[in-house]
Amino acid sequence: MTESSLDLNKRLSEVYGFDVTNIQNLDEKKIPRALQVNTTKGVFVLRLFDSRSKEKLESDITVLKYLKRHIFPASRVIQTNDNEEVFEFNNQLGIITSFIEGKHPELNAET
Repeated sequence: MTESSLDLNKRLSEVYGFDVTNIQNLDEKKIPRALQVNTTKGVFVLRLFDSRSKEKLESDITVLKYLKRHIFPASRVIQTNDNEEVFEFNNQLGIITSFIEGKHPELNAET
């Protein structure tokens, strides 16, 4: 494990209160946008963003909450120990969502 991944494990433990057992990329990008996080409390998806403003990220979270209220099968946002949705790590904003088994479709006009 690299120092950065150890720091991330520690930060997730502080913010969410679970121990991370494994983290792996969910996409094949050089800098991954989504990570599968296996923890002592289950499997989640971690998304870290460099360039998104907090307002844009909160807008995305609002959409996920709307889908939850309307019982649409979408990821659920996991709140931190302080009942927040967004946390900071190494000058990045992050969110954790529930994990849904399957492959994410490629983004194109059809999907």
